[in-house]
Amino acid sequence: LTSIACLPKNYSVKQLLGVLKLCLIVGIFTLLAADAVTVPIQERLPAEPQVFGMEAFSDATTYKYTLLNLGILKITRRSVNLAAAGFALQFATIQSTIICLTTTSPEELTKAYTRFFFVPLG
Repeated sequence: LTSIACLPKNYSVKQLLGVLKLCLIVGIFTLLAADAVTVPIQERLPAEPQVFGMEAFSDATTYKYTLLNLGILKITRRSVNLAAAGFALQFATIQSTIICLTTTSPEELTKAYTRFFFVPLG
C-alpha cells in the first residue's frame, strides 16, 4: 500500500508485480520441495500395537498431515506454513528495500550507513 500511495502508478505497479512474481516462484518451489528430503525416523511405539492394548488408537483422528501426494511431489501442512512464511518475509524484505532506495537520496543513505558502521570505532 505504501508503494502504491507514495510512488508514481506506472512505476509502482510494474515494480510490485515483479516482486510478487519473484516471491510467488520462490513460494511455489518451497511448497513443492520442503518435504522432498525425508528424515529417517525411529518409531517410538512398538511394531505391534496390540501388545500394549493400543489397537483403539491406530486411526482415531481425522487430522491429515499430508495435504497432497503426487508421487515425488508431496505437499504437507509444514511445507504450506514454510512457503507462506518465506513468501511473506521475502516480499517484506524486497519491498522495504525498494521503498527505501526510491524515496531516500544516495547522499542520505551514505551518511546514515557510515554513521551506523563507524559508531563502534568512535
